[in-house]
Amino acid sequence: MDESILGESAVLITDHGVPLAVRDNRHPNERQLAVYLILASTIFERLAFYSLAINLVVTLKSTELNWNSSTSTTASFIFFGTSYISTLIFAPISDAKLGRAKTIIIGKLFEI
Repeated sequence: MDESILGESAVLITDHGVPLAVRDNRHPNERQLAVYLILASTIFERLAFYSLAINLVVTLKSTELNWNSSTSTTASFIFFGTSYISTLIFAPISDAKLGRAKTIIIGKLFEI
């Protein structure tokens, strides 16, 4: 297999719909650790996202801002919609131009 296609910007699925075979030479414990770290990262990311959405509604309904319930919920839905739509727009761009590793690192930096 040509080594140039195994780079950071390699195509994940070919024209035929079958992913390219890449041999994983890591120790089984390293693979298991990677699975746990990805799972933990995903869980904490979802926890932060939904906590932010809930806190948005609570803060907007507080006495300082005094938004009514329907308006604060609408603002929360706009936050949800913007988050999900921006994912659909920017995911192909970041994967095609930046590569998988840079995309993950930049995403985690924005998350912090």
